[in-house]
Amino acid sequence: MKCNLIFLILLALLFSCDRPSPTKISFDGRTFELPMRVDKAQKALDLTYGYYAGFKGSKISSHYSIITQLEDHPFFPGSDTDSEESYYNDYFVGISFFKQTETYKIEKNALEKEYDKKFFPQKDFEYFETNEGLIVVLKSIQKKQYAVCFYKGIPLDRLSEYLSFVNFRI
Repeated sequence: MKCNLIFLILLALLFSCDRPSPTKISFDGRTFELPMRVDKAQKALDLTYGYYAGFKGSKISSHYSIITQLEDHPFFPGSDTDSEESYYNDYFVGISFFKQTETYKIEKNALEKEYDKKFFPQKDFEYFETNEGLIVVLKSIQKKQYAVCFYKGIPLDRLSEYLSFVNFRI
């Protein structure tokens, strides 16, 4: 009986640590991995931390150039008592870069060529999934902006949920 209980506990622990192996991504002159620990991503992508805002890239006028999304948290769960360091052991599963609409077709063609995949159009976005499980998304934000989003470690059926929080005006 004791052996069965120990075996079940070990089995549960094994399956609770099912984070996929990281995929290396080079985009916009930056190299990073997904999923990626917050502290490493902060250095690789030059991210800054803000209460209730999470980890973001530098601002272009009044908007962020990059937003991030944590594992199991499509929307950043910040609070007044959080500290930047309290997230260092967490993992990002989503990184989004904001671009100007003029480059949309160029970016789309470049991504399709790089990954040898075609985008599948959806209602509010286009996406493809690589053989490694990396999900690449193009999402129009406003008439003049769009986002290039990379996800790894989220199920495809939660993609829309994560994308609902990708907004240029955050």
